[in-house]
Amino acid sequence: MAVLGWLWIVAGAVVAVIGVLGVTGRLRRQHWAGIRLASTLSNDETWYAGHRAGSPFLVAGGVLVAAIGVIVVVTAPPASSAAAWSMVVVAILLVCAAVAAIRADLVARAVLARQVEQLKGERRAAVPPQARRKKR
Repeated sequence: MAVLGWLWIVAGAVVAVIGVLGVTGRLRRQHWAGIRLASTLSNDETWYAGHRAGSPFLVAGGVLVAAIGVIVVVTAPPASSAAAWSMVVVAILLVCAAVAAIRADLVARAVLARQVEQLKGERRAAVPPQARRKKR
């Protein structure tokens, strides 16, 4: 059971560090770590905005999992409870990751929508007023 506890400490620390890097804007856009959705991967602005919104949930999940790992290492519960502890850890990670992804996706899509509107406005401004009139 102690091996599982140490595994959860390491896993929780990794998730928490990725979350902290995302919140602080130091996690660059790439395909290995972070909240990798189509909306967040579309450009740097959506990547950073999505991670600022969703990463606090990754930090929380990582800290909770690491704390459970510490509890398991310190208290040494019976091996028969390993399955129950494992289900709790997996549930925490899944819920936190899902909430982080949903939040990041919502924010990244809002940034994308703003970018599209901004581009439309720039295109309208570039077209001369005579060309904007409808032809009959």
